[in-house]
Amino acid sequence: MGSACFSVSIPDVRGLGQRLGEIAATVSSGAVSPGASGAEAYEELVSALADFQRDWDNAVARLEEKTRGLGEKAAAAATTMAEHDAGLAAAFQGG
Repeated sequence: MGSACFSVSIPDVRGLGQRLGEIAATVSSGAVSPGASGAEAYEELVSALADFQRDWDNAVARLEEKTRGLGEKAAAAATTMAEHDAGLAAAFQGG
């Protein structure tokens, strides 16, 4: 499956689904926090998810910043290339 902006392989998605199923089985079995009460395990899970969300938000912000910077550099490079092409064309035409 793909587009100009997003591409992912079907086997990767299938693998992700399998892994998420394994994680769900681990969580439901109580293996995440052996001996912990449901409330303690819940609090640990909520904390882990909050950490993940912060990490994810930071990663997305960095990706956005880097992508924007690369876009600006690409636009500047295109402008420079066009200027050089125009200069070369003028030189070959004797202008």
